[in-house]
Amino acid sequence: MSRLGGAKTVMTALLLGLLAAAPAAADVRTAVTVEALLAGLSDPDGGMLLGAGGSARLDLAATGNRNVRGQLSLRAELRQEAGDDDAAMSGGKVAGGKVAGVEVERAFLRARLPGFRLTAGKTRLAWGQGRFFNAGDILFGQSAAFAAGAGEFLTAAEWLVAAYVPLGRLSFLELVALPPLHPLGIERTDAGGRAVVRVGELTVEGGYLYAAARASDAERHEREHRAYLSLKGAVAGVDWHLSGGTALPGAAGVDLRRAAGQGLFLTGGGLAFLDLGPEAGVVTVLLEAGVRPWRAWNDATPAPEAALDHYGVYLFPELSYRPADVWNLSLSGVVSPVDGSGVAAAGASWNIHQGLTLGLYTAVMLGEREDTFALERPGGVSATLLARYVFGSS
Repeated sequence: MSRLGGAKTVMTALLLGLLAAAPAAADVRTAVTVEALLAGLSDPDGGMLLGAGGSARLDLAATGNRNVRGQLSLRAELRQEAGDDDAAMSGGKVAGGKVAGVEVERAFLRARLPGFRLTAGKTRLAWGQGRFFNAGDILFGQSAAFAAGAGEFLTAAEWLVAAYVPLGRLSFLELVALPPLHPLGIERTDAGGRAVVRVGELTVEGGYLYAAARASDAERHEREHRAYLSLKGAVAGVDWHLSGGTALPGAAGVDLRRAAGQGLFLTGGGLAFLDLGPEAGVVTVLLEAGVRPWRAWNDATPAPEAALDHYGVYLFPELSYRPADVWNLSLSGVVSPVDGSGVAAAGASWNIHQGLTLGLYTAVMLGEREDTFALERPGGVSATLLARYVFGSS
């Protein structure tokens, strides 16, 4: 939160003012998303826990001017929790069983200038490849937490300034800086860049970031060098990707070879589409893996709950079927082969009317109490009923 102090408020106010003035030169699209949900999860000590909640999101996007674009997304959330423990799990503050919060999810401008494109504000840059496991995501974190019904898993955003320089067909160079808005200080600025080159049907991507150490390493060193390399291609109708990334301490006197091995993260996956015809729909199959070779390869040491970096390998399978434009069915989960545990989720969504979607998502954890996932923990079985309505200008 040190980066998001008073300077963030100033930047947000500036972006709000620019977006408010945008109609003079561009069209502004406005969308409001309202969600209501009812969730239940198992409690081994007391049956089922129930909670209701809701959220609202406002999206403003200036799109009429092809040279200058902007977006502002605000999200407000309010939940009635069954108990203090459950509220704490959601990361909010407990006040009479209620958890409330307002967040600026996106607030950025993107301008096309001679020879390059400039982006400034709070947004996300998609470095690397992968839907769930992505060793190239060195800006925001290399792995995600699993949640049934999550549309996207890697969604973290940060305040940044980036320059995009095209180098040819599907090739470009991108430079980025993530300054500490409060307190100011160039010595605390994260900075780096990536290059993406298209070679025939193969896409090669590599990047580097000099950044503050992650929370787990902060006691050992304050700064670190992060780097990754990604490959992306297609063969026999399957889109595949492979990535490798690591982090080296910025401090002197460290065994760099050992540190590189301990931080090494390898990810890969394949995605295939099967078109069953205009009346039958489309099937999508995805399988991704995350491998940390220097982590535990046996279950002698129990893993922390739902920690996806303790063991050497994890898998993320996903199967979805869209029989029609208004229906979507899915099966997904995370498997920990080392301790034989996993979480499986099933979901169904129905676009019953234009803008109105109903969804039902269930999940169950399979494993012993000391495994990565365990049925006998709170939330071992969960179900969520969701209603979402989107309205606004097209």
